[in-house]
Amino acid sequence: MKLPVLTEALPTFSPASVAIGLLTIAVIQILHRTRPNWPGMLIAVALASLAVLPLEHEIETIGSVFGGIGGGLRAPRLPDFDAEMIRAVLPDAIAFTILGAIESLLSAVVAESMTGHKHRPNAELVGQGIANVGSALFGGLLVTGTIARTATNVRAGARSPAAGMFHALVVLAALILLAPLAAAIPLAALAGV
Repeated sequence: MKLPVLTEALPTFSPASVAIGLLTIAVIQILHRTRPNWPGMLIAVALASLAVLPLEHEIETIGSVFGGIGGGLRAPRLPDFDAEMIRAVLPDAIAFTILGAIESLLSAVVAESMTGHKHRPNAELVGQGIANVGSALFGGLLVTGTIARTATNVRAGARSPAAGMFHALVVLAALILLAPLAAAIPLAALAGV
């Protein structure tokens, strides 16, 4: 099934893009072995972005393909509702809700086993629901607690929900301040990650 698609894509093969993807993988692996506490993926993407500056028109970037990422937040607004749309998306919405709840509760159990602090499942799910309503008002997507982020946060010394809130503020600041720079990220580097 994949071979015909790959064969059709052969004319778009770019040696420079393959080199950037391999460079990204190499940097991640080297940093993982030599400096495991450093953010290897972030460093690799930054280096790949710098490497493609002279090759701007030869390698596809987020900006050249998608037009970049808008900085800041849009004004909150309620989505348009109609009965047909609600009927069409309700089964998927319920499935996403159940999967999101399971993932968040699993993440809370992992954090509990790492810290020894008892989690509050009802508070976890209410918080997730509020976050999802807030996210939707700003045009965002479904959010859940994730094991990878939670475990990384706990290993970094987090002991309270304030760490998650601080993380959210850092992501918001990065969205506002660094979004214009994301246009220079090569797609090949993201493939390497």
